[in-house]
Amino acid sequence: MATAVNYPTQSARDQYLRDQLGRRYDQILHERIFDRMTPKINPSCDGANKYKTTAAYGYASKSDTQGIITSSIVKKGHCGGEGGYYWSTREFANYVAHFSDTNLIVSDAARDAMFSEGMASDDRLIWTAAKAEDWMKTKFKMPVVVWSNGIVEGSRTVLIRLPQNHFLILFTNSEDMSAGDLYNAGVAAFKAGMEHNFS
Repeated sequence: MATAVNYPTQSARDQYLRDQLGRRYDQILHERIFDRMTPKINPSCDGANKYKTTAAYGYASKSDTQGIITSSIVKKGHCGGEGGYYWSTREFANYVAHFSDTNLIVSDAARDAMFSEGMASDDRLIWTAAKAEDWMKTKFKMPVVVWSNGIVEGSRTVLIRLPQNHFLILFTNSEDMSAGDLYNAGVAAFKAGMEHNFS
């Protein structure tokens, strides 16, 4: 028989529920996705404690000498669906590879609804942003490049979906470059690397 728990306030009850749901959310992510990857990955929402000596800290600018690494557990008491996970660049690349080439994270039908080469930007299922790129349109018949970004403290992450199912991931751990700057650098690098194929 379940035992009723009396909480002193509604706020205390809400906090308890958030903590329990956060722990369950983290457990489900590991059981259904992270642990099933090859190799499996182990992102943590408690970066400040787990990766204190190994993580790339986020810096506000070149003049910032302290940097910061955060923890959802310390800040909120729980993991959460809005993010806050720390993982290595290699783990993130592994995640994107599973996203683009397997049905573990999304199905083929869902991937097709997210993006295809000639898809108009308003027809895609989900991506943070889309930018028209004449060079991509001319060379690859891909009128827009879709991309997403994440910003936590001083860190920036950009994921760009390029032609022929190529993905490019860029990171910086300071605010000196914006997400838009990273996008521009990534697209320019792709163009430079592919240009010899069209000469």
